[in-house]
Amino acid sequence: MTPVLARSFNGYNIVCLIQISSPKFDIEHGELLLYQNMVLREAGRPDKALDHLMEYEPLMHDKLVVREIKGMFKRFCLFKVNCNSSCSVAVASW
Repeated sequence: MTPVLARSFNGYNIVCLIQISSPKFDIEHGELLLYQNMVLREAGRPDKALDHLMEYEPLMHDKLVVREIKGMFKRFCLFKVNCNSSCSVAVASW
């Protein structure tokens, strides 16, 4: 950490160290998670993509895209005849 604020108080030098979480990093990390989910879906692994979405949804900042992906999973599960039970339970909870 680097000193952010340095003040003199009654002859003493006071240095405040502040650790700042970069919002840019948080947004980029959320975008990376969305990209990983897209790769899983395009690789034909919707079960892994669904697990990935459920696990990392709080870290994904683009909530509109997350809702679109959930809707895609819901349509996929409703129209697929051999949908596994974990998929149908997860989609039903939305």
